[in-house]
Amino acid sequence: MLDPAITKSPAAGLTIADPKKSLERQLAVSHDLAIVIFHLPEKRAREIISATPGIDIAILANRRGVYQKIQKLNGCCLLKNNDRGRTLGYLDWDLEQQVPVKLGIIKLKPRIYRPDPEVRHLVSEFEKWRDHRSPARSQKKRKSPRPKETDRAATRKTPVR
Repeated sequence: MLDPAITKSPAAGLTIADPKKSLERQLAVSHDLAIVIFHLPEKRAREIISATPGIDIAILANRRGVYQKIQKLNGCCLLKNNDRGRTLGYLDWDLEQQVPVKLGIIKLKPRIYRPDPEVRHLVSEFEKWRDHRSPARSQKKRKSPRPKETDRAATRKTPVR
């Protein structure tokens, strides 16, 4: 599900229907497991989940954050694992009982799990596209002050000679 606000972007060139109506139409089709990825503000996603029975798993993909424990809303298991690629989340689901069994977060260590160059490239291209689509975001990035360099001599344990 995409945020209808994205249609205001001429670069997107997408036609986006009302998310709630589209979801109701999809859930009316016979299914064993309903997984919905919400690219909506979290508040709006939670409103839709609260008002729409039948969603088994909802992935809240629009905001940074990680859920360490299983959270439920209106019978739906909520997942969020957006930590800029530093973690990998997983969910064990019992299809017979229709319940989550276990949720886990694995912290990825760059020295052990090297970043995939193709995925890194895709993320980089997406961020360029996103910034191009939103001139305000690009200007904000340019205006943000650079981090101040720390005085290394002041933070060293041994004096510099």
